[in-house]
Amino acid sequence: MLKTLDQSGAHAGTHTETGARVPSRAAQVFDQLRLARVLMMVVVSGTTAFGFGTSTARIALAAGAAGLLSMGCFLLDHLFDLGKDGAGGRSSNPFSAGTLAPLTGRILIALLLAGAGVLALLLGWPALASAAGIVLVVAGLGFGILDGPIPRAVSLGALQGLYALLGGLAAGPPSVGLGLTALFLLLAMTGGRVLGDVRDIEDDARAETRTIPLRFGIRASIAFLFTFETLAYLAGAAMYWFGGLGPGWLGCLASIAAAGTAINVTFALRPTPRAADVANRLSLGLLGGLYSLGMVLARFL
Repeated sequence: MLKTLDQSGAHAGTHTETGARVPSRAAQVFDQLRLARVLMMVVVSGTTAFGFGTSTARIALAAGAAGLLSMGCFLLDHLFDLGKDGAGGRSSNPFSAGTLAPLTGRILIALLLAGAGVLALLLGWPALASAAGIVLVVAGLGFGILDGPIPRAVSLGALQGLYALLGGLAAGPPSVGLGLTALFLLLAMTGGRVLGDVRDIEDDARAETRTIPLRFGIRASIAFLFTFETLAYLAGAAMYWFGGLGPGWLGCLASIAAAGTAINVTFALRPTPRAADVANRLSLGLLGGLYSLGMVLARFL
């Protein structure tokens, strides 16, 4: 959804006789298990819980639930994609690559999701409902219910928004501020889906995956990206004006808007898979970090 790590870590690798760089086993496993994205979900849920003013114990519960849930759901997504990823020769799927046996994966998925459910239930029924919503979205994708280009993009945004809800609900009942926070992430990640789709356009074409770039073209994809990112910034401003988040959040939002626009414009000027990969990494790292910083500062400023 092993061999031991070599001394140079996840960036190490070997070279073929032609000089091409082959990722190390550690780097392949890191990519297959989507550990960077698991960490992102943990941070988003944990910092959202912190920003909305809950205790350290409940922050830990929210972050732990997000970690188990995201790992289980990523593996579930890989299991759903086993057939087409195997046919397309994708090495990023641990099942098609032989890193995990399907039976082992099913057991691991069940344990991870059960553990996440227990932690979420300790936060209350609304938090458990958010966790269940995440599993339902992943299942909807896996069974093809959300397999169209637009539903696929919106599903990514919905997942991010639900992880924020999981964290925010650790602090108390639903509120306008929490709803706007989830909306901000939903819109931002829906637009950002285009970057990942352009990055993976060749693999997606071979696997016959229905994405926005393949269905509507690059120009329409860029318009989609800028439209949803603009809507996200407006939702972020509403978090300050109507949601009760303080100036600490507003300052980080301004930084997110400035950096995000610069990243997107740079990509739009040269919309290649490589440029999309760079933009996607910057968006997840830099903008995700600014969101988390904004949640932390919202509690103090």
